[in-house]
Amino acid sequence: MATQPLFGLLPAGQPLITAPSIQPNETSFLYLIPSTTPTNPKPFAHLAVFLVPGITLPENTAAAIYIAQNPAAFAPGGGGSAAANFRFLGGVGPGKESAMFKVGGAGTSAEGGVVIG
Repeated sequence: MATQPLFGLLPAGQPLITAPSIQPNETSFLYLIPSTTPTNPKPFAHLAVFLVPGITLPENTAAAIYIAQNPAAFAPGGGGSAAANFRFLGGVGPGKESAMFKVGGAGTSAEGGVVIG
């Protein structure tokens, strides 16, 4: 895993997330986000993604942001039995260091949460 957080994810009504749950390779980060938390039982519908202060991406590059609404595809020991179904949301990078995404009822329709990568 990266030693310094690169991205911050802020699902509406939930705590800030900076540590990826899984890092399949050096340029990919996956964040498993529960649809609800004990302190906020209402599923989130909006997600802010940003580069943490002090982090810059190389010029003419961006980080693509995707959502998968089937976190079971990443369950330990699952062996990839369920195919990840990623949908492109947008990106962040030089000149656009943050973005807000409406993920609709992602928390509602995805049992257990979503995966952002």
